[in-house]
Amino acid sequence: MKTGEAAKLLDVAINTVKNWIDHPSVVDYFSPGARGVHGGSQRVLIEADILILNTIRHLRNIDSVTDWDEIAVRLSKGEREQEFPQNAISADPRTIPLPQAEQSAKAMATMAERDLALKRVEELETEVNRLRSMYEEQIRSIQDQHKTEVQQLRGENISIREQLLREISKLNREIGRLEGQMQLKQDDDDD
Repeated sequence: MKTGEAAKLLDVAINTVKNWIDHPSVVDYFSPGARGVHGGSQRVLIEADILILNTIRHLRNIDSVTDWDEIAVRLSKGEREQEFPQNAISADPRTIPLPQAEQSAKAMATMAERDLALKRVEELETEVNRLRSMYEEQIRSIQDQHKTEVQQLRGENISIREQLLREISKLNREIGRLEGQMQLKQDDDDD
């Protein structure tokens, strides 16, 4: 189906159909033919595209949903409006095989969900790598700090040990001096 036929079927302007298809929030729900990226000179809409356009028409015009992100969420959940405007039957003698359109719409919704999930996985992997890098850097910093502290403690221990050895040597000399004095006193007392 061409854009003009879809516009007539949905009772909206041709530019409205094109704007809806090209809107960044919902463009991924449409077939390449609807987006005009199939290589042809005109857009070619399949039944699933018509069903999605009808859902957008219903949400915007009847339910008054103007937030495109909310429309995208509803489409991603598989919401499809199957009731077309009254003029749809008289405007287009062809019938839309709804089971096929539903199946195609569900497949597209599943693909869109998959794409969103893959994008989220990629975002999470990037975040994990960022956190891993940050924590590895912190671990290296803590290890370096620990190594420095251990070296300082070893240096302090050596310094303390040297001080203690000097103190012991000093005390040994003092003990020797005192023993000598004591021996002299004893010798004086014995005489």
